[in-house]
Amino acid sequence: VHGDLSPSASCSMGSRHSPPWKEAVSGLVAGVASRTVTAPLDLVKIRLQLQIEPTVGARAGYYAGMLRSLVKVARQEGVSSLWRGNVAGNMLYMTFAPVQFAVFGELRRRSAGSALDDEYGVLTGWGAAGLGAA
Repeated sequence: VHGDLSPSASCSMGSRHSPPWKEAVSGLVAGVASRTVTAPLDLVKIRLQLQIEPTVGARAGYYAGMLRSLVKVARQEGVSSLWRGNVAGNMLYMTFAPVQFAVFGELRRRSAGSALDDEYGVLTGWGAAGLGAA
């Protein structure tokens, strides 16, 4: 047995919430990781959106479909080109995600024990955190 894994036991202060700096760091790591993992999809999505020709059918343009476009970019420009522009994208996520996580955590702390302290409060908190980070 690994001991008490309940939310109240996870923080040394006895609270079920992490301090704001830990939430901000978690947001930063999560934001950078998610942006880095999805960067190839974002690159191909943008190229498909900018293409004037159709993306499917017999008259499809240079890029046709997500998977084919991923393969085409990797073969013609190199696999590392799938992450072109990732540094700029990560700069955005490095500022947005930590603020969002910290605001959400603060809203959860302030609503603890209130009527907002349920699954609907979590949704409200994420919505407010998104507005706060914007």
